[in-house]
Amino acid sequence: MEYAFEERCALAHKVHECDIVSTLSNYFSLLYCELKIRRRIEELIALFFILVLVLCLMVLISNVVDSHFSPMLKIIAMKMGMSQYIAGTTLVALGNTLPEALANMMPVRSEAPMYSISISNSLTLILVGGGVICYLKPFKMNPHSTMRDLLYLILSCEVLTFLLLRPKTITPRDGIFPLAIIVFVHSRTDIPPVYHSMFLGLNAGGCLLIMGICAAELEILCCIAGLIVYLSEGFVAVTFRSMAGSIDDTIVVVSLALEGYEQLALGAILGAPIFNILVSMGLAILLQETVRHGTAWFLIGKHGMNCYIFLNVAVISMLFWTLTFNYIARRSAGVFSFLLYLIFIIFAACVEWNVVHEFSKDLHVDPK
Repeated sequence: MEYAFEERCALAHKVHECDIVSTLSNYFSLLYCELKIRRRIEELIALFFILVLVLCLMVLISNVVDSHFSPMLKIIAMKMGMSQYIAGTTLVALGNTLPEALANMMPVRSEAPMYSISISNSLTLILVGGGVICYLKPFKMNPHSTMRDLLYLILSCEVLTFLLLRPKTITPRDGIFPLAIIVFVHSRTDIPPVYHSMFLGLNAGGCLLIMGICAAELEILCCIAGLIVYLSEGFVAVTFRSMAGSIDDTIVVVSLALEGYEQLALGAILGAPIFNILVSMGLAILLQETVRHGTAWFLIGKHGMNCYIFLNVAVISMLFWTLTFNYIARRSAGVFSFLLYLIFIIFAACVEWNVVHEFSKDLHVDPK
């Protein structure tokens, strides 16, 4: 942050975007106006409490998803007679990605590198969540479904990348093209009364409200933490924010796998990135006005193409080891996933500190 401590309070009042993106509190004004932070040591102490608040929000989201939202999705899956894998790729995956989809529709994400965020979240879930499951609970995969969803994940990533890299302004029609939302309708007479669905609706509404508020606060707090330690928003988004966001998803899929629902967990791991890339970004293109004005390069950001390359490496390598291991998830595959994600974090840090160049072209203007 280039401004002196004495100037930051006035800056917080002059920049109107601080009030627009704030939900529960204007943290920038709280730090430098109300608390009157004027020294670096005070700023680092405030950073510690911000990280504690981030941890509390992650625990709250995890508890809401694990205790209320996921059981609701299981009930819906049982009512509809869905298989484990289908329920994972649709209902559980949708539930895991809804906080990000809600955050993409809020003002806090209006000028954020949402492409980088979506791709890095998908990469983190595949490598971290998938790696943990492979390491803790080796199991036999469904060959056809696994291969289909891995290939469809590559297609989803390529479609979104193509739409954003075109030399054209993004339109709402582009948001409809990648938006893939599945509606399931089913009813039976040998289960509790129909009006119980009202309670499912109330439960879903309350969970979505809490997850949306927590997701927005997490976004703001991570941005402020990045400013305090002099890191760019893009780097914080693709590293710390992605790891923070994947914790609740990993907890859900690991708990499902340890309970014997390995196929359900695998479906959620492969389905969530598809929803994240298509639904979350599709809603952002449809509803965020700033996304549809001018070039889409700000959506990709400095680390966007790095995330794109590593996601393709992760998916293609998963295709190879599933074929090599005859679709049996082994512990060695989990270790490989952890190492690949560690390489991604190291490479992102080197790009942030200008040690290496990112996987993108340098923008330049041809002289007349």
